[in-house]
Amino acid sequence: MIGSKMIASKRGAVPRIAGASAGAAMLAALVASRCAALVVPFVAASIAAFVPTSALAAPRTGAASSLLAVAEVRTRVEGLLPSLEETGVTRERLDSLVVARLREAGVPVARAAENARESLLAVQATYLINSGWHIVSLSLYFARSAALEADASTIVQATVWSRGTVVVARKKKIRDEVVRSLEQAIDEFAQEYRAANPR
Repeated sequence: MIGSKMIASKRGAVPRIAGASAGAAMLAALVASRCAALVVPFVAASIAAFVPTSALAAPRTGAASSLLAVAEVRTRVEGLLPSLEETGVTRERLDSLVVARLREAGVPVARAAENARESLLAVQATYLINSGWHIVSLSLYFARSAALEADASTIVQATVWSRGTVVVARKKKIRDEVVRSLEQAIDEFAQEYRAANPR
């Protein structure tokens, strides 16, 4: 997990990332995301036979302090596998859900450009099928400019907040379970955003 706290700089308040270098921080984030996306689903598959429908918590990163001084949240849903979209879990559905839920909670929101990374709230879903069980490793993460704790003059783009869930269900229920899990993550983000940025 990457720790963060706010510092002042010429570019405004940004989180400070603990670590010796930008490369180390980025590598740690990459390893964590790959573990959640690739390892956890196989563990979930092994217990699916005993749980009709389940949502298993994955690693959590960041808190309200990671979201200080964010004027607007930009959203994006990463590309999904066609096989996942065939279950009803489509990019358009998830995108509309994120935007509508944030606006309903009073969070200033706009859709991000394809390559945007600043103030980005993104959804990532990894999908597989195991013995008839549909397994989705779902991640909601927020990325922004951050300063290294070891060198505050070095500004990098980093994931400072994330919530993950592994959803296990039969095909007819996977869409509703993914939506329910994503709604919970969005609501948690909105709550912490409002705490960090009161109006």
